[in-house]
Amino acid sequence: MKVMKYLPHPGIIAVLVVVMMTLEPLIPTYLVSWIAFQTWALYFIAGGTPKQGLKAGACYVGGILAAILIMLLAGAMGPMLGKATLPLVCAVVAFGVICFEKVKPLDFIPAWFLGAGAYFGLANVQGANFHFGPAMVTQVSALVFGLVWGFITVALRTKYGAWADKNVKG
Repeated sequence: MKVMKYLPHPGIIAVLVVVMMTLEPLIPTYLVSWIAFQTWALYFIAGGTPKQGLKAGACYVGGILAAILIMLLAGAMGPMLGKATLPLVCAVVAFGVICFEKVKPLDFIPAWFLGAGAYFGLANVQGANFHFGPAMVTQVSALVFGLVWGFITVALRTKYGAWADKNVKG
C-alpha cells in the first residue's frame, strides 16, 4: 500500500521535532529552536546533501558576520551620518554580500540573508543582554543543530525508503 511507504517519513519528522523541543529547555544557550528549525529547512533548500548543507552553513555564518559588521559600522558611524547611517551601512554591506555570487564556495546568497536576518532577530530578542561573541556562539550552535537534523532526516528517509521499496507492496 502506497500510504505505508509515505507515513513513516512524517513520523520520523515528528520524532525529530519532539527530540529538538525536548532538548531546547535543557540547553537554551546553544539550542534556539527557531534558528534550528530555520537551518533545518535551509539544509533542504540548499539541496539536501552534506556538501550543500556545509556550503549553506558557511554562507549562513557569512550572514552572521555581515550583520555584526553592520552593527559595528552603524554604531561607529552613527554620530557622523545620523539617520542615514543604517540605510547606508546596510547598502554597503549588502553590496559586498552580493559580490559573493562570484565566489563558488560562498555563492548561496539566500543563506547569507537568512543568517543576517536571524542574527538581527536574535539581537532583538536578547535586547540589552546582547553581546556579539555569545550571540554568535548561540546562533552557530543552533545552525549546526539544524543542519545535523537535516542530514539525519535525509539519512533516515533514504534508509526507510530503501527498506520500503523491498518490503512494502504497492
